[in-house]
Amino acid sequence: MKTVWKFWTMFHFGSLEAWLSEMASQGWIFQGVRLRYGFMFKKMKPSNIVYRFDYRGYLMDDYMTELIHKNWVMTKINKHWLIWSKPSQSKDVVLDSYYNEDVLQAMKRLSVIQGVLCVLCWVLPRYVLADELHIPLL
Repeated sequence: MKTVWKFWTMFHFGSLEAWLSEMASQGWIFQGVRLRYGFMFKKMKPSNIVYRFDYRGYLMDDYMTELIHKNWVMTKINKHWLIWSKPSQSKDVVLDSYYNEDVLQAMKRLSVIQGVLCVLCWVLPRYVLADELHIPLL
């Protein structure tokens, strides 16, 4: 097992899907996420796997059952984010949530909250409170 730490927001999940597929083609199969940003991989036989990020504030049984019947495998990241994977020969496999406006709006709100928290936790102390906290500027 190896863990690769990678920062991501809703604006990155398309490139993360491609990255996970590339890792699978090199034999590093995605196993789960640690502390939101630590992607865990297991060395296995190289495979052609399609990955799709999905945002669900709650899990819907009929939605999940339909995807499982279509041979998708779910990996839960946290309360809201799921990663679905499926062995595939084509890269044009989509999930219903890609076009669901409610899901996209919820993802945007979550991303704004994440951005604000990032500014408050990292940028504000480093640049605004640097003198008071004795933090060297880069």
